Amino acid sequence: MDGIITPSVALLIELQEGDYDGEVCLSTMQPVFNVESYRFFKQFGLTRTVFPEQVGAHEVREILDDATMQTEAFFPVIPRLHQH
Repeated sequence: MDGIITPSVALLIELQEGDYDGEVCLSTMQPVFNVESYRFFKQFGLTRTVFPEQVGAHEVREILDDATMQTEAFFPVIPRLHQH
């Protein structure tokens, strides 16, 4: 198994305390809606998080400024993430 996708904080704690060394992705079932929640989940050593489509481009931009893990986002339209 290469990795785990989970929405469970309990499992994230177990993985952090155990010897699991694979990739860990936070499921969209446990959404990250803002930079504060991103920072909370980052402490569990995640390798990837996927933002739900309800997260706006402004919030994604704030999170990406703080990003240290791989990220993915669902957008119903193409957002303007960078101001020119």
